[in-house]
Amino acid sequence: EDKSEKREGPPARLVPARELLGEMLLELKRSAEALKEFEASERHDPNRFRGIYGAAQAAAESGDNAKAKRYSRDWWISPAKAIRGRKSSRRKRILPRINLAAMPR
Repeated sequence: EDKSEKREGPPARLVPARELLGEMLLELKRSAEALKEFEASERHDPNRFRGIYGAAQAAAESGDNAKAKRYSRDWWISPAKAIRGRKSSRRKRILPRINLAAMPR
């Protein structure tokens, strides 16, 4: 997947492999390794909802509060244009369940 180029049009896969690996590493309580995978995924497939959320969670669990704060802010703000004007969004429903040490204020 790292060697493939981005192309226009719909992606061939639903979730990047590194993002899935990051989620598995989080489940195994290996948050520092998970953060590296989420960051690698972000370089190849930027601004993905699950990728930014996973990076924020991994950073918080690994104790990197500066990155946790930055990623949680990015997670909330990045696709704001897409949800602007909606009465309800998935982020508003998920946000109360997030337990990040450094949520932006």
